[in-house]
Amino acid sequence: MRKASFLFIFVMATGFLLGQNQHPIFPGSSKLESSSRITLPTLDNDQLKGTELSARAPGRAPRFAENIEVDINPLTHGQWEEMGDRSIWRLVINSP
Repeated sequence: MRKASFLFIFVMATGFLLGQNQHPIFPGSSKLESSSRITLPTLDNDQLKGTELSARAPGRAPRFAENIEVDINPLTHGQWEEMGDRSIWRLVINSP
């Protein structure tokens, strides 16, 4: 019974994971591949990991992200697309 339950949950979960697609948000709108793109600076992950591991202590929450200051807003970056009575703003941000 446990194997059947696990198999059922596994099959259902993989179905949800495969449910993402590359179709436009609204029919007739452009695809994400044609959107404006910004690439953030590359971080030294080995250095960040070393710093985190040396700072670990009981009761201290692990650090899992690094702030990168940017000046991005819909007026200066990305692209707008008018779809009838809706406006869609798109910007692809790549963080290597």
